[in-house]
Amino acid sequence: MKKILYDNEVIEAAISDYKNDPCEETVQRVMSAIGSRIIADGKYLVPLEILNKEAAKQGNCNLPLRTISFSGGKKAMPVFTTEEEMKKENVTSAVQLNIREHLRLVTEMEEITGIVINPFGNYMILPIGILKMILTANKMIC
Repeated sequence: MKKILYDNEVIEAAISDYKNDPCEETVQRVMSAIGSRIIADGKYLVPLEILNKEAAKQGNCNLPLRTISFSGGKKAMPVFTTEEEMKKENVTSAVQLNIREHLRLVTEMEEITGIVINPFGNYMILPIGILKMILTANKMIC
């Protein structure tokens, strides 16, 4: 996989700040970090759910994006800032997606309640409301 995830460390650093001091200011830093990656046309990794491995090997199937289920039937979409984060749980199939376009897609999906950034490491859950705020704040550049 071509190395184009090189500046996502800004998102990881903002999440670490939030974990150390969970407050409105650090949430704003996470939102700003994601916004900066949107401005830079950044990408992240989104894991795929391969239901029929034999068909996938032959290229004969659709590959839906993976989700994580929570209590109450809520579902979120996992995303990874780096290949290293993705490999923490042996995720083997993923696609690099433009952050802006992926967030737009997620906010339009009725069954998805948000995203989970780096779900197997220093993770953060961002609900749809926050994602919409990020997209709105970056509307001039989206």
